[in-house]
Amino acid sequence: MELEDDDWEIAFWKLGKKTTVCMITLPNGFDVTGFASCVDMEEFDEAIGREIAQREVLDKISNIQAYLLTEKLYENKGSE
Repeated sequence: MELEDDDWEIAFWKLGKKTTVCMITLPNGFDVTGFASCVDMEEFDEAIGREIAQREVLDKISNIQAYLLTEKLYENKGSE
């Protein structure tokens, strides 16, 4: 999944010495977060942390979208 909406706000933070946090705020105001950490702080790479944390957020959003679609199909099936 790629960033697909220009209305999404994205922010990154570094926590401690080896953790990156990504938060995407959806147009409706719902926040979704993802985290990336490395074992050895000597190996910390902020760009890689951002990529992994963002990928985790996008996976979560994809799961939410799949649930909403499944629920909609279920409700439509029940009204037939």
